[in-house]
Amino acid sequence: MPMPALDAKLLGTDFVRSSDDEVVSKQLYRLAAVFGDPWGRDTTQIQQMANEWLEALSDLPASTVERGISEWIKVGDRWPKPSDIRKIADRQVQDRVVKVAFERKVHERRLKPTDAMLAFRYQSSPLRRNPNWDRFLDTVHPTVEHNYFVKARLGEYEHVVFVDNSFCVEWLHRNYSEALEKHFGRKVALKTPNETGI
Repeated sequence: MPMPALDAKLLGTDFVRSSDDEVVSKQLYRLAAVFGDPWGRDTTQIQQMANEWLEALSDLPASTVERGISEWIKVGDRWPKPSDIRKIADRQVQDRVVKVAFERKVHERRLKPTDAMLAFRYQSSPLRRNPNWDRFLDTVHPTVEHNYFVKARLGEYEHVVFVDNSFCVEWLHRNYSEALEKHFGRKVALKTPNETGI
């Protein structure tokens, strides 16, 4: 399934609501109260401006746009462009992503994927049925889960895992042995389906 642009569940409830026409109209009204009407009373141009601002900001959480406008009002001396507010809002989102990723031990790209990731249909690993593996997989990039763990199956114990092929085994050993051992408190045996034993 495609990834959401932001994981509002982890980032906080203030990230749930996106910037709709009501939010943008209210913020433009605030800017007009401080910086004056951008085109006097020309309602056609003002409506077109509102449409363009909505198009430019609709993918951002309403709270970050509102805080971005507040910050601009404190430091700005002119009407901002939508890109000015986007920069402030993007910085706020990134600050929250870094904080939550650290606190919850979740990979940043699970909270805020790149634009390229949004178009891709990621699959979750069946290892997520195990709570301990679910927590570990949250710490890795979604692409790592999709490419290396999506066909993985637990062995008799949670520290024994069968992955798709020897390339996956070698790659995971090389890149994740230490992280796996730290998370599970012991070495994790990564095997191919035709291997047996522990």
